[in-house]
Amino acid sequence: MYRQIFVLMCLSSQAGYASYTSYIGMNCGAGISGKIGNYELFKDDSGQIVSLKGKNLKALFMNAFWGVEYGNFGCELEMNASLPSDYKDHIIVDNNRGQSIFQFTQKSNLIGSAFANIFLKVSLVESLHAYLSGGIGSSYYNVGDMNVGDKTSSYISHRGSPLVNKAFAWNIGCSIKYNLSEHISINLISYKYYALGTFNTMKNTEDGSILSANMNMHQVSTGLVFEY
Repeated sequence: MYRQIFVLMCLSSQAGYASYTSYIGMNCGAGISGKIGNYELFKDDSGQIVSLKGKNLKALFMNAFWGVEYGNFGCELEMNASLPSDYKDHIIVDNNRGQSIFQFTQKSNLIGSAFANIFLKVSLVESLHAYLSGGIGSSYYNVGDMNVGDKTSSYISHRGSPLVNKAFAWNIGCSIKYNLSEHISINLISYKYYALGTFNTMKNTEDGSILSANMNMHQVSTGLVFEY
């Protein structure tokens, strides 16, 4: 479906231009997620709900892309891979046994995504250009194991099970590109916001309860572009 959308965008962009430039490229960088992990974990001995607050996760980022440019417009296919850091936190709970410290660990696996993008090119000075872009696509995320354990003992309150998640995703961003030569350019800096959808993990394998979180990433990267 996304390939068909991409072809339609390219055909519509081609109108009015006699020539075009094809390119491939790769970016590498880092990012940070929006706050995730507003989880209600369990009830303590007094009946109060023990919850985690949201937390931002750092991530490594890499993407590869192929596209065509017609004058000041263009379209591209983009493939991404992000690796967030593991989510780790602790909770202090007062109960009948005294004070307990629970350690929460959520393993983060690779997030994959693919997009069909369109963009607008704005020439700043000779060989220096700005790009505004946006696109739609899908994301894939295999949420890792989740453990909630008492740090003062070997007791494990919950051991979650990994779930494979697929979701609708979209992005919007901007970048600055400098032409080093006729065929080689460098992305001096690129910023993109990725809304990667809602991901679920199983909180308790006994009752099948699910924890959900919206995953979004702010990514900053740099890279090379080869035109042909």
